[in-house]
Amino acid sequence: MLEFMGTDEILAKLPTRLDELQRTCSAASEAVTSRFFTEQALQVWVPEGVG
Repeated sequence: MLEFMGTDEILAKLPTRLDELQRTCSAASEAVTSRFFTEQALQVWVPEGVG
């Protein structure tokens, strides 16, 4: 699609395209996180010699 646009048109639509890209990357990141990094109990570190 970009290859068929003139430079002025590309630059005019750049902020919108970058917002769309950011939302897409965020959605992909959330999907990967929820699929492969499910919530687990927090790690509790105990210093040596305690317990």
